[in-house]
Order: sequence, then structure tokens, then C-alpha cells
Amino acid sequence: MATVAASTPPFGDRIARSVPLARSPTALGGAFGSLWLTDDAGQLLRLDPASAEVLASVDLGVLGCGSIREAADSLWLSGCPDGDAVDSRITLIVDPDRTTVVSRLADGGGDGVGASAMRGLVWFVSDVAAGVLSGVDVNTRAKVAEVKVGFGARHVTAGFGSLWVAPIGRNEVLRIDPVDGRVIATVALSGDPSVLLTTADGIWVAEPHQWLLGRVDPATDRVVIELEAAPGVDQLVAAENGWIWSLGDDEALAVDPLVNRIADRFSVPPHAGPDGIARHVLAALDGDLWFADRTSLVEIGPVD
Repeated sequence: MATVAASTPPFGDRIARSVPLARSPTALGGAFGSLWLTDDAGQLLRLDPASAEVLASVDLGVLGCGSIREAADSLWLSGCPDGDAVDSRITLIVDPDRTTVVSRLADGGGDGVGASAMRGLVWFVSDVAAGVLSGVDVNTRAKVAEVKVGFGARHVTAGFGSLWVAPIGRNEVLRIDPVDGRVIATVALSGDPSVLLTTADGIWVAEPHQWLLGRVDPATDRVVIELEAAPGVDQLVAAENGWIWSLGDDEALAVDPLVNRIADRFSVPPHAGPDGIARHVLAALDGDLWFADRTSLVEIGPVD
């Protein structure tokens, strides 16, 4: 299936609803029955997906600059104390019931994007340059485990009893034992990885520079498929119907893992920050897909 033409209007005829926003969004996520949006004023907003009404808000004290994810019973997001500077990125933990920041995890090195839960711990990249992974107890929110990869790592996901790491500058994904930090397997890719996503059928990986979207089979530790995606693909979202949505520079694209084929795609407007790095502004919630435009929150439909 061909890439959507650059002249195609954003979203085509897919807009089910468009809600004006008071401030420019910097990240969007769907979790705990709500939409969560950070804006350029350093606010985190909780929105009702049915009415788009703001249910609660909190001042983060930093700019939201990465993905917003549900991990265990908390919301995990990235904050940049120095604007969009990712080398100073920290990790924030939010209590979704109280819409309150309950922990700020910062060790001096810039954190990665995203968090993933497994066996009572939530894992995240606590130092991108040094390749340090930290495990946080889901109850106490204290760091209780640490794995040192030995080189730069930008993203981690947990699943199938292992940690899966996207190393910087290497065309591979590493499978790591969370107990002793041992590399269990090295999975070769066609391109360099960025975002990883755990699903029931494997580990999905975005390869932005090669415009690829791949899936790793944890039973064989091999890539079983790599599909041509969109230029700059650098965000992955699992939808309720099982499709894997990816967001590139100017296109959103879905893969149906049952047939390993592209199932849907549409063009999107520019969504990079002042530093040129794409913002994580695609979210799936309760069968709906959402995109945070620079001035509005857009509901896309239908998506299957």
C-alpha cells in the first residue's frame, strides 16, 4: 500500500470531532478511562473522552516532553526542566485518582521516554547516555533495581520475562535478564530502533530512519516481519481492536497483526516541537483514536 500523498489534507475525511485547545499540546495519552494531555504551559490535563471536558489539572513544574503511559497503577510521563531539551529529561509519576505528581525521578542524566511494568516493578531508562535502566517498586515508588546496559539506550519495554532495550546507534534490540542484567539475545534489525511496545504477540519496534515497523517474536528472538511505515515513525500505540498504530512525521499508520498488513493510514499535520523532535500526540482509548493538533484535540473515526 502506497504512502499517503503529501497533498492529502490532514485526517482526510476522518474527523469525528475537533475540540479547540487553549494552549498548544506537547503530549497526549489514553489511560485509566481518560485522555491525558500536557501543554506548553507545563500543565497536565485530565479530560473526559465523551465530553472533552477538563476533569482535573496539575502544574507539572516542567514542560511535558515525551510519551504519557499507564504502568501498573500510575501514570508515567516525561518532563523537560529546560524546555524541550531532552538531555535533561526527567520522569514523573502521577497518581491518576488524585491527579497529583507523587514522584519526580531524576539522577542527573537525561531519562528515556516511556515506562513498562513487570513483576511488581516499573522499568524506565534513567540515564540515556550511560544506558542505565531502573526498576521502581509499584507500591513504594522507590528505585529497587538497576541494570547497566553499558552503552546508550533510549527506550525500554518489559514483557515475556525480559527487558527489551533499544540501543543508540545499533541496528538491533537487546533482550536483557532483569535480575542480573545479562544479555539473553541480540535481535538484528534492518535499521536503528527507537520506540518499543509490548503486546500479546511480541515486541513491536519503530525504525524511524529506515521508515520501518517491525515485530520481534519472543519465542525465537528474531524479527518475523518488517513493514514499510511512514517517514520518521517514532511512536507506537496499541488500539483496542488489536491494531498497532504508528505515528510518523506526516502520517498515522495502522498494522493488523493478525495478517501482518497495513490496515489503515491517514495524513497528519506537523507535530514537532521547537527543537524539531516529534511530539507524542497520538492516543488510543476505548476504541477511539485521538490526535493532539497544535490548536485542537481531534477525534478520528472510524478506525476499524
